[in-house]
Amino acid sequence: MDIVLEKSDKIRAEALGYLGYGKKAAQVADSAVLALLDECLDELLGVVAPKEVHRSFLLKHVGGDSLAVVLDGETAADVATDAVLSEELCRKDVPTGMGNSRNVVAVHSGGGGTADGRWHITSPKLAAHLAGCHSVVLFAVTLGLGVDHLIRRYSKVQMSKAAVMQAASAALVEEVCDQVNALVADEEAAKGNVTVSRYSPGYGDFTLENQVRLTAILDTGRRIGVKLNESLLMSPSKSVTAVIGVRKAANRGMCKGL
Repeated sequence: MDIVLEKSDKIRAEALGYLGYGKKAAQVADSAVLALLDECLDELLGVVAPKEVHRSFLLKHVGGDSLAVVLDGETAADVATDAVLSEELCRKDVPTGMGNSRNVVAVHSGGGGTADGRWHITSPKLAAHLAGCHSVVLFAVTLGLGVDHLIRRYSKVQMSKAAVMQAASAALVEEVCDQVNALVADEEAAKGNVTVSRYSPGYGDFTLENQVRLTAILDTGRRIGVKLNESLLMSPSKSVTAVIGVRKAANRGMCKGL
């Protein structure tokens, strides 16, 4: 995927929002702030090295709040005929053409760990968010280490500019997420699917500990240079991971909770 980053009103508004300005940020911020923001964006765009990785996995509805993304050896047919799939959890949402999946993510609200080879997530809110979805796309993006170096340099000599750099880089990584999101939506639309909004570790009850499995499944260290520290924070710091739910367009509204 070719990621294109450039100065835009959207990115400026997003950055000003991170700085505490309201919905009409461009009208409220004074000329000095706007000039500094453009200066920071110019410098950031000179060092960014945006990268992304995304992968699709079958999702298995286990009942109630519980979900599971399909494991090694299971196929779409296995999911469709599994006894734990009830009528009210939408058998029709299971696609038939996804074939074997060599990786699995299990998502449910009742436990953690990987006891059965799946990725178990204690997150009722994520389970509810993915209601009606037959698969998920996991993704990770980063702006690269150059951004961290630039922010670190200004934090030592000009804190006000470092703060604007932080806001501007946050807006840029959000733009990368939006571009990946749009790509995934287009890929899934070609298969007759629609996507639900992305959901990241650290949001709601989807805890930051889930970064460990998510980054491992995507192999982010090797593929885009994103690693975790002991505090489960990503390096480069301007990186994002997320889960996007996918469901059949024709079945929209047929499942409980939709």
